[in-house]
Amino acid sequence: MKTFLTRRRFAKGVVGSLAATPILTASGLWLSTGLPLVSAQSNGALDPAPSRLDLFSTFGKQTGTMQHTWFDNGVWYPWENLGGTLVTGSAAAASWAPGRLDIFGVGTDYTLQHKWFDNGAWSGWESLGGNLDVDPSPNVLRASDLSAVSWSQGRIDVFATSSDQTLQHTWFDNGIWYPWESLGGSLADGPTVASWSQGRLDIFAAAGNLGTGYTLQHTWFDNSGWSPWENLGGSFVGSPTVASWSRGRLDIFANGLDGSLQHKWFDSGIWYPWESLGPSGEGEPTVTSGAQGRLDIFAMRRDGPRPTPTTLQHKWFSQGQWLSGWETLGSQAGPTGVSDPAVVSW
Repeated sequence: MKTFLTRRRFAKGVVGSLAATPILTASGLWLSTGLPLVSAQSNGALDPAPSRLDLFSTFGKQTGTMQHTWFDNGVWYPWENLGGTLVTGSAAAASWAPGRLDIFGVGTDYTLQHKWFDNGAWSGWESLGGNLDVDPSPNVLRASDLSAVSWSQGRIDVFATSSDQTLQHTWFDNGIWYPWESLGGSLADGPTVASWSQGRLDIFAAAGNLGTGYTLQHTWFDNSGWSPWENLGGSFVGSPTVASWSRGRLDIFANGLDGSLQHKWFDSGIWYPWESLGPSGEGEPTVTSGAQGRLDIFAMRRDGPRPTPTTLQHKWFSQGQWLSGWETLGSQAGPTGVSDPAVVSW
């Protein structure tokens, strides 16, 4: 699945369950519901940490509910259940202002599902239509990856893939959701989207053969309209993820065939070659940037067969340095499936 990535550093606010209490444990604990508490360990020498991060994941074997954890004022909060009846594996989120969150999943009828947080309260789920079934085989529940972004107040763009492997796009503007449109391509996994300014979108996806490694595909939208797809190379598995911390800057991450976390970036008009950042977090990565020069990457990890718990892994870049390894932010117990997380900062 893939992530939403927003590029703005918004003023700090309060989002989430108003009754939640910070958990100051040094390692993950389990709630009686089977949902995790996550650790509140310090980000150490590479601070400053972002003021606000929100992560979302669907928990369930084939279908499940949307779960939410967040980091605020130096503390990670316990996961909360936001409901829904969703295909496990797809989640996306966007934020256009302080205190506003829009989250997306795929319903069991393969429609786009939407829920939002505004003025201190969560809405119910609504259906936005579409057909996000990427495997029409009988008795197979497999939905498209999702990605969403907001470039300004009242604007959201959502991307997915269809069963014919083309990129699909719907958007919200001035209070209206627009019909899905096809943007072509031949995509094996993804998509993921970033926006470095109003009216700019950069979309990345995987193409090619998994056995030999996917290549990174890129298209963008600006005042000239949509560009043709371009091939940026690479050799990776799963979906890529992207963030932008300022105009003209893009950072892309993916898991390499050798189990490493791969990184490629665009800065001042130049694409830089892929580099290895050491072992991956196992699950597909998701990244966000809450400030210039700051990147926070998350991934899910399972160190054995089910019911071995799934742990949330975190790695960050700050003040010109990478954290040398991954930190663990708690466990989700039990045999259920867990989607790769979606993350947003504001």
